[in-house]
Amino acid sequence: PSTELDEVQAEVGHRLKLWETAHQWLGECYKWMRTPLQEVNAAGVLKRVAELRSEAHVAQEALEPNPVVEELQLHLTLMQDIMPVVVALQNKDLKARHWQSVSEIFQSQLENTPSQSLLMGSIAELDVGRFYGDIQAISIRATQENFIECALADLEKQWETMEFTIVIVETEKREVPTLGPTDAIEAQLEDSLVAVSMALSSRYAQVHFQAASDWQHRLKAVRNLLDELEVMQKQGSYLGQVFAVTDIQKQLLSEANRFAIVDNTWKTLLTDLQSSPNVLRAATPALVE
Repeated sequence: PSTELDEVQAEVGHRLKLWETAHQWLGECYKWMRTPLQEVNAAGVLKRVAELRSEAHVAQEALEPNPVVEELQLHLTLMQDIMPVVVALQNKDLKARHWQSVSEIFQSQLENTPSQSLLMGSIAELDVGRFYGDIQAISIRATQENFIECALADLEKQWETMEFTIVIVETEKREVPTLGPTDAIEAQLEDSLVAVSMALSSRYAQVHFQAASDWQHRLKAVRNLLDELEVMQKQGSYLGQVFAVTDIQKQLLSEANRFAIVDNTWKTLLTDLQSSPNVLRAATPALVE
């Protein structure tokens, strides 16, 4: 009798523990289903599901086949399957176009904005676990597209402060404006060309392809301008020294006059760059010509 009583007491204890576990599950689930998607602690949910699953497993081993255990295990498995999708949908890089793609997969129009936050329960109702691969692909695409968008935005900030330096060199007869060092501009240009090339070659470039192409065109214009300025600086410096000699001016009068016109144009250009030194805004086809 004592042994039988112990067995009955143990069985009752397991059944009580099972019902407590089921009750805890209902309480936790009720809370989770009404939580905005972005506020769901996915790691915490998975940890709690694992704990409840372990408790249910203990009861399952100790008791005869029990529909409560089977149903509880089924719900815990469904929750476990949902969470990877929840994590993918918590990606803050998801924009309206991505949510539209998600809606098409679920065949249900979804909204997830600050004014209309999507609840986790809305996701759970759609049996989303089977769509994990598709949702993960959209989440990855959103991240990669945002990476490209941020890279292009960084270019805008970097070039906004990139300026030419004009140095005034004093000679015996006059002050001569000279283009200052362009090493920093060259370094920024090379980095920017690499960034744009990576953006254009990305499999996720489609959304920002036109913006990246525009940047490539602008940077090529900067490259052409730097090349032309370097040539003009070197040739102008050399010819300036040549035609500074009075005898040469007299002997090559026509050439000296032509150089004077070009030299004045060069000085005017440098003066313009001094007053408006931004490299990107200066790199126009008209200026290069």
